[in-house]
Amino acid sequence: MLHASPRWDFGVWSNPVYIVAILYSVLVIIVAFIPQTHPVTADTMNYTVLIMTCLAVAMIAGWLFEGRSKFSPLRNVDIDSDVQVIEGLEEAIEQCDQDKRQKAHVIAHDQTA
Repeated sequence: MLHASPRWDFGVWSNPVYIVAILYSVLVIIVAFIPQTHPVTADTMNYTVLIMTCLAVAMIAGWLFEGRSKFSPLRNVDIDSDVQVIEGLEEAIEQCDQDKRQKAHVIAHDQTA
């Protein structure tokens, strides 16, 4: 059975999963910035630091100059009322009816036994 909530949730494992993901991401970033050879010269420098810094500055500038005014966060919308299954609708209804009849038969059989 699917959860009634439309949001993905790890339950009690949420915080441990988030902590492991953050620690792993920090480790990958640190390892990516380490130079491959010593001593570091212009030819042997790991340019990841320069590229990541430029990307971070560009993203922050984009957010400050344009993103704050144009971004609108998603709202919780009940899409069940807006979405309809078109293909296979009749088969799905028929299967649901069969499941209900079968469940009612099992319950009736259990009550008589």
